[in-house]
Amino acid sequence: MKKHICKVILLAILILTSCDDEIYETHEGNYERFSTQSIGLFDTAISFMAYAETREDFNHYTEVLFNKLEELHKVFTIFEPHPNNLYMLNAGHTIEASEVLISLLQIGKEAYEISGGRLNIAIGPITNIWSNQRNSASPALPSLEELQEAANYIDIEGIIIEDGTVRLNNPNMKLDVGTIGKAYAMVHATNHLIEQTGISSFLLSVGGDIIAHNAPLSNRETWVVGIEDPDNPNNPAIRAVNVVNTAFFASGDYRRFFTVGDVRFSHIIDPETLFPANYFKSVNVIHEDAIMAEILTTALFLMPIEEAQEMANYYNARVLWIDLEGNIITTPDF
Repeated sequence: MKKHICKVILLAILILTSCDDEIYETHEGNYERFSTQSIGLFDTAISFMAYAETREDFNHYTEVLFNKLEELHKVFTIFEPHPNNLYMLNAGHTIEASEVLISLLQIGKEAYEISGGRLNIAIGPITNIWSNQRNSASPALPSLEELQEAANYIDIEGIIIEDGTVRLNNPNMKLDVGTIGKAYAMVHATNHLIEQTGISSFLLSVGGDIIAHNAPLSNRETWVVGIEDPDNPNNPAIRAVNVVNTAFFASGDYRRFFTVGDVRFSHIIDPETLFPANYFKSVNVIHEDAIMAEILTTALFLMPIEEAQEMANYYNARVLWIDLEGNIITTPDF
């Protein structure tokens, strides 16, 4: 899973670790706002805030949600072996795939088409090379020859799904579903939570990417999140945005990167050039479909602004870009 992304500050919440003292009266009853935070699943921090009548109710919501997230993490991770998961697929096995894994891979193929090939879950051989450099004690740029050799094994059509099994048609192929796996897991887990508990109002943040279900059960009509300044992440948010029954996803070049000399290189790789993207510092997307939001954050990060604006408009996304000079560009409705 990708570890990345512009961390989104949760304004008016800031630290999601404890319950609030205030009780909110609604026509449905008295609700209290609770929150919790966890680190580990999907290799990132997860924050969950919800309104519940009692701490026991909130604990139940949390258990249902995190159990499902843990289940999905084990299926989607490429870093840990679990039965019939992506790690085992990347290791060269033909696996008996669950419905959720097959669905994820099919969405990955759709994302490839939507993004014009910019979002490619078969890009693992390339991202592995860059990841090794990023994690090296002495990072250096990989050679173009090494990258071009690896690019022989990133054909998305090499993912073979048939009769409930999945295999890769070449042992050098490796999948990296970080560009869609987290959003898929968030959608699947929150849908499960709603179905199992009937929960009224919550906000889930996974690595700073957000799904907001209904409005807060307070005097606020929306949840409020903030966009970080990529040049000064510890400073106050540069823009506050309202979200309700929608998703907020972001990609950036300043949370996971490495430097060679005086040049900073993003973790987001352009499949066309085989090198890190170099158009924006961050791309922030609001879309009612969380999976589409994550697809767009990656795709829009990998194209010039004119093309990115056209794509954002086509998919009815609200987007804020911060370019390499620090200029803010937005869709008209952001």
